[in-house]
Amino acid sequence: MRRDLLFLKDIINSMNKIFNYIEKMTKEDFKKDDLTIDAVLRNIEIIGEAANKLSKEIYEENENEE
Repeated sequence: MRRDLLFLKDIINSMNKIFNYIEKMTKEDFKKDDLTIDAVLRNIEIIGEAANKLSKEIYEENENEE
């Protein structure tokens, strides 16, 4: 369970980073900014990696959550 908490923290941290990168950008500004695109994509990768490492139990305990 402790490992799951660390992975969940990684997910939340990456989500917050993405939000901070794009919160003041328009869609058009984002599409033109390769550096921000790369940063967002990297954090999406981190989210995916952390989600894949979560235990089956965490999914089973939260299967009805949306």
